[in-house]
Amino acid sequence: MSRRFRVLVVISVLFPVIALAPGALNAQLVVVSGAIYVYNPGGTEPAPAVGHRVYLFNRSTGWIGPSVTDNYGRFAFYKVTQSSYLLTIYYRNPGIPPFEKPITVPPEIVETIVLPHE
Repeated sequence: MSRRFRVLVVISVLFPVIALAPGALNAQLVVVSGAIYVYNPGGTEPAPAVGHRVYLFNRSTGWIGPSVTDNYGRFAFYKVTQSSYLLTIYYRNPGIPPFEKPITVPPEIVETIVLPHE
């Protein structure tokens, strides 16, 4: 193996060629965030939905997530491209079908969602 060939192999391994889709450099990435609450029939206000898995789905990007809601019911996705998505929330009880809502990014903030039950 010649010295020139070895140098080319090393350079191609260290600096791989990156293929970008047309317009990928112009796409603006945003943060998508929101809060999820659970209907509280005996209380004065809904309770935060803690520990729920949240996903975004888009035909071109596929599934993004999960983002798991925190103690305040908040979730966030970072570096999301502007497009239409299906926001899917999975209940902690696997026997309950997921909650789904179509959203458009931007806006970056999803309005507060109140689930009918936990």
